[in-house]
Amino acid sequence: MTHRRLRYVPHVLTAAAFAGTLIVAVVARAAGAGDDAQAGAAAGANSWCARIPPGFGHPPINLTPVTLQLVRPSVEPVPATDGLIHLFYVAQVTNTQATRAGIVGVVPVDALAGFTPTGSNLITDPMGRDVAGKVQLFATVPLRDLPREITADDLYPAPVPPFSTQMPAGNSGLMYFDVTYTDPAQVPHLLAHAITLATPDGGEPGVPGLTDPVPVGCKELAVLRPPLVGHGWFATHGCCTVAGYHQNDVPGLNGTLKAGEQFAIDYLQLGPDGTCCNGPVRALTSWLGYGTPVLAAAPGVVVAAVDGIPDQEPVLTIAFPPPLTGTVPGTSGNAGNSVIEDIGGGRYITYGHFKPGSIPAWVRAGAHLNAGDLIGRVGNSGGSVAPHMHFQVADDPSGSGLEAAGLPFVFDTQLLEGRAPEGVEPELFHRVPFTIDRTGAGRVQRGLMPERNGIFGYNLSPN
Repeated sequence: MTHRRLRYVPHVLTAAAFAGTLIVAVVARAAGAGDDAQAGAAAGANSWCARIPPGFGHPPINLTPVTLQLVRPSVEPVPATDGLIHLFYVAQVTNTQATRAGIVGVVPVDALAGFTPTGSNLITDPMGRDVAGKVQLFATVPLRDLPREITADDLYPAPVPPFSTQMPAGNSGLMYFDVTYTDPAQVPHLLAHAITLATPDGGEPGVPGLTDPVPVGCKELAVLRPPLVGHGWFATHGCCTVAGYHQNDVPGLNGTLKAGEQFAIDYLQLGPDGTCCNGPVRALTSWLGYGTPVLAAAPGVVVAAVDGIPDQEPVLTIAFPPPLTGTVPGTSGNAGNSVIEDIGGGRYITYGHFKPGSIPAWVRAGAHLNAGDLIGRVGNSGGSVAPHMHFQVADDPSGSGLEAAGLPFVFDTQLLEGRAPEGVEPELFHRVPFTIDRTGAGRVQRGLMPERNGIFGYNLSPN
């Protein structure tokens, strides 16, 4: 492939305006909302969400023996490089009955349009099986049952709790959604769900139960400069269609469910032929991305910086599990050497797994960053089995997923270079051949979130 060279010119597709447009539109559609509500919406995206009247858009009282509660208070729409607008979210589903419940369907509906179906909900498990409307019952593999030293071969295929439409009495689990649209005008402003259950006698299902709605678009999208430099950056484990790592990392912390890594990406660098390495795969220096620069993605203030944690060696092995908390208060040991940056608006970026000793001495708590500042180099520290950079935006400065709700984001400019097929685990692709789909390669994309398994060029030098 002949790489196109791209001049970096900051260009902000008004993703904030995208979210703001939704809020203004819902005010216009809300009967009796009045000029005061419109003024509040114009003042900021959070105004409408904070001022929704009690019970507004709620369905009539109806019995729902199976309940559905989102793990965050709102859903944030984001346009992605696949050409779709995504509403990706997770809900806790509970069977409150003393008998088994069979789920016939769970359909997202527009609470301000007569609770009619909205969008296209396509969600699969890591094996590609359709799991829309199915529940992943709570089940875990205790960390104490895993060896202290594990390899990538031990991790994949990882044990995955099954998805099912059958819920035992009193049981609970998670349901994943990726509701997509091709037109921003179609995105609802209040999102609810219609739950249809099987009848005990096996007859025709009854009337669907309707849930209370949650608002859509309460948080402005962060418009960021890509944090990496060069070609071949493979966006693994990103949002949205697959209920897999990171999307299915929904731990219970401090008494509530958290989904801090919901929009996180693990970036690995590939060569033009899709290879990871220019030497033995167990050697850190063989990996193409190892030691490459990481740049601040936005202006902001450093909340925490951790350095001095050794890289995991040899590659494809890991001392497991990393500590839950890091050496600096408010950080995660899983992120290894890392930087957490406050970019304003209640949004924080975590950059993780840096090479030890690569974070400049001045990048410490309280330091002010400009977009494009060198803040470290790609490494293999913390919970990492191969050199990569963990990148995420969340609403809490607590490191890799702890105490946070993940937030979508967009990059101002990126160059599409191809896509890898689903099921290519980065820790195994050195020995599992795959072909990169180059359809659309060379297209500059602006104001979009990188799609899962996309391969991109970032911050490329001018001609």
